[in-house]
Amino acid sequence: MHILYFALALLAGSTASLGMAPHNLWFCTLGGIAALFLINIKLKKHAWHAGLSGWLFGFGYFVCGLYWIGNALLVDGNEFKWAWPLAAAGLPALLAFFPALACYSAKKISGGAGPIPQYFFFVALMALSEWLRGHIFTGFPWNLYGYSWGNLLPVLQILYYSDVYFLTLLTIAAGAAIGLVVWLPQFKHKLYGIAVIIILGAALYCGGAFRISLNPTLYAPQTDIKLIQADIRQEEKWEQSKLVDHFNTYIDMSRNNEGSPSSAPQENNTTLIIWPETATNYLFIDDENAMNEIAQTLQTYSGPSYLIAGALLKKKEKGTVSNSLIALNKDGKTIATYDKSHLVPFGEYIPFQDWIPLDPVTQFSGLGAGDGIKTIELSPNIRFSPLICYEILFPGHVADQDNRPDFIINVTNDAWYGISAGPYQHLQKAVFRAIEEGLPVIRVAGTGFSAIIDPYGRILTRTHLFRRDIVKHAMPLKIQNKIFIPAIKNLMFFIGLFIVCISGIYYKTHNFKE
Repeated sequence: MHILYFALALLAGSTASLGMAPHNLWFCTLGGIAALFLINIKLKKHAWHAGLSGWLFGFGYFVCGLYWIGNALLVDGNEFKWAWPLAAAGLPALLAFFPALACYSAKKISGGAGPIPQYFFFVALMALSEWLRGHIFTGFPWNLYGYSWGNLLPVLQILYYSDVYFLTLLTIAAGAAIGLVVWLPQFKHKLYGIAVIIILGAALYCGGAFRISLNPTLYAPQTDIKLIQADIRQEEKWEQSKLVDHFNTYIDMSRNNEGSPSSAPQENNTTLIIWPETATNYLFIDDENAMNEIAQTLQTYSGPSYLIAGALLKKKEKGTVSNSLIALNKDGKTIATYDKSHLVPFGEYIPFQDWIPLDPVTQFSGLGAGDGIKTIELSPNIRFSPLICYEILFPGHVADQDNRPDFIINVTNDAWYGISAGPYQHLQKAVFRAIEEGLPVIRVAGTGFSAIIDPYGRILTRTHLFRRDIVKHAMPLKIQNKIFIPAIKNLMFFIGLFIVCISGIYYKTHNFKE
């Protein structure tokens, strides 16, 4: 019988992953969590049975939700294709220990208590395990359960008052509550439970819808954005014979030579031209002719203009290469630089490198890390927080709260992952950060999705995957009076966690078995 439960746990995790982009089937995530909770109730004798069910749930969830990570190793010319199984199954196997530990601990702590105390301990420890996943070992908060609401913008408005960890706590509580309602023997208790779930869910949705209805998108005067999506495929990106052609493609797409349709930058407006992650590199940045071409391109605009570009830079003083973002003015001079500070483990650096005696590991030089999040000021009214690639994942760590910017620019390269769930999920993270911070997010990806998102999470414009495109749009305004700073937003999660834990202790202490 236990084998059947373990198989159901694997199936529940796989089903729960359908709540993530691009499917966004939130009810599948709730159903998967409900099934896991019911399985944990049924596994009465040994806590390690619950732990194993949690691991199988997590393995199914992460394999199905993160399968696309392995695509990076399948790009033509990659000599490490042999490592595909490690990426496709190894990472999910490690991440699965978070729900495994949560389920084991919940069963151990609850002991022989009834389903209601078990419910509170399950919710608390599953939520805590997600918070830990997002923080320890540099953190990997990808596909937290709260992301299952990605296509319900009204529900997401609660992020402005909290963050995705609090929404994840609510999601786990709702999913496990469904399981509890199924388990409770008395019909009237089932009705009470269903009524509470519906009322709270409706209140959350209606409150968010009301907030959206009261707040149309506002735009900054005389400031325009031009996003350049050159659609250069990963297998061609670093071919030496094509580097000049790639640079010229960006230059040609950046010139103001398309007339003046209604969507184009208006005369004398400030124009921000944005290239994606690693669109250029030190070979061009250090070349006077290339910088002159950039200056001539910017001078095709009658008003102030800037180029903001992702670039690989050599740091001569450190002897390293950094994944950076640079801002250049109309003279082709670099006026600001940001070096990526939150590097990708095993992609941009290898943890415990000295302990892994494999040539591909020991010979990997990695990238140098920057000093952390900062605000770049181009003018008094144009101040932005630069983020590179997956730095957009981390709630509360995407903008300098002491020097609050006007918007976030997130440059990225998702070409590694092909047409898969990866780019959809990455774009979704940007929507969540926009609402949490009350800041517009300008996202530029080499092969898509490039997008402009207002501070309420509305995607104002979005490109297609693997299509060359130029996006011209007015700059959305941020929410001016931001009260809910990250410290308060984080507190919301821990207050909720505390209430759930106290409830579990109360019901266990009072031997509540029904």
